[in-house]
Amino acid sequence: MTKVLLVEDDRALSLLMQQYLEDEGIDVIIAHSCKEALQLISEDTFSLISLDYNLPDGTAIDILKAANTETPVVILSGSEPNKLKEKINFKNVIDVIEKNVGLEFLKKLREHIK
Repeated sequence: MTKVLLVEDDRALSLLMQQYLEDEGIDVIIAHSCKEALQLISEDTFSLISLDYNLPDGTAIDILKAANTETPVVILSGSEPNKLKEKINFKNVIDVIEKNVGLEFLKKLREHIK
């Protein structure tokens, strides 16, 4: 089964995203902080990691530096994904997607899950 790590500090949004992906037949594990994400990454294998850029205890970049993983990563950002794309230089980051009100970003995220 396809398993995704979803790192999102907004608990309501993370539950919405989890429901959407699980309805697509994807197993979803949620972390709400860098610390939780790094623990889960060290314990399990994922098909994709979705990282909210800004988290209470750091950023997606902090996780990428510490995790040292080859797992494909999609970063979700509240604004200016193009500027963020220029700033992030990790070969496993396959996309930076803007979180938008219409939740179109969920469809884009889903496209990256194999």
